[in-house]
Amino acid sequence: MFISIKKRMTMSLLLASIVPLFFFSVILLITEYYIQQEQTYLLQKEKSIQISEHIKEYFSKLENNMNFLCKMTPFISVNLEKKKDLLSRLILQENQFERFSLRDNNAKELFYTDRLVPYVKSQEPQYINKKLIYKAFRDKKNYFDQMHFSTSTYEPLIDATFLLKNTQTLKIENMLVVTMRMKKIWEYLSSVTHLSGEDIFVTNSKDIILAHKNPSVVIKKTSAISASKKGLIKDRNNNYVLRSVKSFKIKGFEFNVIVQRNIANAFSKFLYIFLYSFTLSMLLVVFIFLVIKHIDKSIINPLLSLSNVATMLSQGNLSKKADVYGNDELSFLAVTFNEMSEKISKTMNSLKDEIKLKTVIQNDLENSEKRLLAIINNTNSIIYLKDKNENYVMVNDEFLKFVNKSREDVINHHISTIFSGDKLSSCLAKDTQIKLNKEVIISEEKFVGYNVEERCFLINRFPIFDNGGNLINIAGVATDITELKKIQNKLEDFNKDLEKKILKKTQDLTNANKKLEKTIKSLHKTQEQLIFSEKIASLGRLVSGVAHEINTPLGIALTGLSYLDEITISINELHNDGNMSQDEFERYLKTAKQLSHQSLSNIERATHLVQTFKQLSVTNFDEEKRKINIYQYTEGLIASIEEETKNSKVVIQNNISKEINIHTYAGAYGQVISNLITNSLTHGYGNEGKGTITISIEKLDKNLKIIYTDDGIGIDKEHLSHIFEPFFTTQRHSGGTGLGLNILYNIVRQQLKGEVTCKSELGHGVCFEIVIPNK
Repeated sequence: MFISIKKRMTMSLLLASIVPLFFFSVILLITEYYIQQEQTYLLQKEKSIQISEHIKEYFSKLENNMNFLCKMTPFISVNLEKKKDLLSRLILQENQFERFSLRDNNAKELFYTDRLVPYVKSQEPQYINKKLIYKAFRDKKNYFDQMHFSTSTYEPLIDATFLLKNTQTLKIENMLVVTMRMKKIWEYLSSVTHLSGEDIFVTNSKDIILAHKNPSVVIKKTSAISASKKGLIKDRNNNYVLRSVKSFKIKGFEFNVIVQRNIANAFSKFLYIFLYSFTLSMLLVVFIFLVIKHIDKSIINPLLSLSNVATMLSQGNLSKKADVYGNDELSFLAVTFNEMSEKISKTMNSLKDEIKLKTVIQNDLENSEKRLLAIINNTNSIIYLKDKNENYVMVNDEFLKFVNKSREDVINHHISTIFSGDKLSSCLAKDTQIKLNKEVIISEEKFVGYNVEERCFLINRFPIFDNGGNLINIAGVATDITELKKIQNKLEDFNKDLEKKILKKTQDLTNANKKLEKTIKSLHKTQEQLIFSEKIASLGRLVSGVAHEINTPLGIALTGLSYLDEITISINELHNDGNMSQDEFERYLKTAKQLSHQSLSNIERATHLVQTFKQLSVTNFDEEKRKINIYQYTEGLIASIEEETKNSKVVIQNNISKEINIHTYAGAYGQVISNLITNSLTHGYGNEGKGTITISIEKLDKNLKIIYTDDGIGIDKEHLSHIFEPFFTTQRHSGGTGLGLNILYNIVRQQLKGEVTCKSELGHGVCFEIVIPNK
């Protein structure tokens, strides 16, 4: 037994120390590796982001400065010689520009100046980068070209175009072609702090190094191997490095900021921790073997002695005492064994006292049960408890009163001794359902008590389970709801009477609705008769107006022709008799000329009136729909009636958007606008009036709203409702026919399928709103 304990102790110590130490060392090394790698990546990523932001800011600042220069009024307005001098001084002062080329609006170079060869007046103009220049002129915007390398200095360059526009006409007069250097980025990379073994450079999309702290790497067009790859890779010198890459685009070309560090420098701390962990593990193994030897001598032997004492105590020999060897933990354990035997003796004595206490507690439980029974027996509800065999275990006094039996006749008796027939079957069925489903059942049931009075109860039956979840009892609580049911029945009778009353009221409302329908039909007939009468009256006014308008010119023409006929007969008689003098013949000719001219003029006026009457029906428009620009078409209409408006002081403003196009009847639209303008000039302003006519359009969901306003004298309220009627005019004494707005109304409604309304107050002008479909 001693050897077995020793082996177990040795193995336990080895497993409890060496194995966790091994796993801890491995985990520590792996964790440190990834921490070192992550820290390196984070530092590299931070540097690459910082450098990329600096490059973006550099190019953005260059572009903004050049845009500012091209927009400066002094630079645009100065003569060519001053521009040459300004750009020459700028390229010498700043080392970020390689070349400036100024071109005219035909893309021809006016002069150029570069960093190595400043401007020389005898220098012949040249064409460079034609594709970029023509693209900028074509699209009228600034462009950046792809990166290229200088043929002389071999450094990377970028061409960009900047347009110079006239500040007044906004036309392109010149273009400035700028060749930018990467020198500033080289200088910035040299200023960035480099860790030991770290390399930082910038490449393009073809992996060519564009910027490096060592310029010789750039001008040799050195290629970075797999510049887009990151992580643990081989670099261009075939060394393993940890690389971080930040890619971004500026003006269409791609940059890659690469920060990489030699793996030996990146993981120097990891190697140090590995050596430290290995040394510590070896020292700990030696220490563990020494501890095992000490435990064998000072712990295992005393434990065997204590084991013998424990065996005696387990056999009931409480008088056996353990030997105390010294003042260590095992000695304390031996003392504990001795104290434990004494406590066991005391415990056995205390158990006797505990039995007495449990007896007292049981008496308290009996008293609590009596109190619970007192509460149950003094409630108005019937309460019972049955076992699984349908025998009553407990009932309250209310139950005994209802069945008129003593407690001895009910307790431990089957339910069949209390109920019989259908009531017994119903109760047994519900109890069986509770046993099967183990659920609560609530129901309304009627029972007849000992006094032969039927009562209605709301019964709640529920199962009772033991600690193991097994059903042991079925309980029930029955509440007398007889009086409540009587009240409910009275409410139902009241609802039935109420339904009858509602039906009667509904029938009365139906009869009233029928009478109302007859009245509405009668009103509809009356309305149709009124509309017909109004149509007849309108037709009468139309016929009367047509007769009146045509009768006047035809009457004048008839009178003139009649008189011409009379004097013709008279002159003919004189001619036949030979008594016609030359004076009489000349008077005849003069009179005949005046009468024929007057008759012809009135007949032409009558013809014009007939043509105008024909326009009352817009079916005479035979044109097809076509797409027009509303603004341009309206401008043409305004120009076409310039003859009528040039002598007036009325200004016509076209506020229609130039981007609105519509597919409609162009002639009909033109007739509407012309009639509105003519109406305003005639009625709104008169001969000496002055003001402003405004035409605008609003886009609605599926329609266009044409808004026509003038600031003339306006329309009287009593005339406003008649303005669209034929022959209605307030200027008849001045030759007005009253057909202009009626023709407009018919064109809008019938030809353009729209609506027209007018708003006006006397002294505040008019506003016509015309809504037409937008197709």
